[in-house]
Amino acid sequence: MKSLILHVWHQSGLLLATGFFFGLTLGVAQVWLEPRIQANRLSETLDRIPDLVPGAVSGRASGREFEALDAEGLVCGTVTRAGGGGFGGPIELLLGWKGQELTGVYILAQNETPGLGTRITDPDWLKSFAGCQRGTACVLNEDVDGWTGATISSKAVVDAVNTALIPEVGHE
Repeated sequence: MKSLILHVWHQSGLLLATGFFFGLTLGVAQVWLEPRIQANRLSETLDRIPDLVPGAVSGRASGREFEALDAEGLVCGTVTRAGGGGFGGPIELLLGWKGQELTGVYILAQNETPGLGTRITDPDWLKSFAGCQRGTACVLNEDVDGWTGATISSKAVVDAVNTALIPEVGHE
């Protein structure tokens, strides 16, 4: 009996030590890699600006927004980030603007179900948001209920876009 208790304590200690070691390793890796992750995310955002704002050939960070620049280096629009909670976790979007008009949507990050929820990245569906105006909800969630079969994912995108269009109104 005494050896069984010692064995259990020994195994528990090994389990705790292993858990601590791997937890510490993951934490250090996260801290070490975070600047690189942020730099890659910034680079991807800047690379997407010409796709999101017509007439843009490049972009630059400007506070919390990004300025879309035309061939002459003049600001021709902006890109903002938006997000919401999908089925598999957070969904991060980039929204292109020319004045008050939404000109493009891009899914920057998502962890939705492959083959179902990931259909939110379909360029044809994302193009349906173009032309929406600030101050007016663009698409109602009732319009997307059957689009992917993954309504949580598509509704999260719709809510994020509508919240960007009408920030003072929460959408559900």
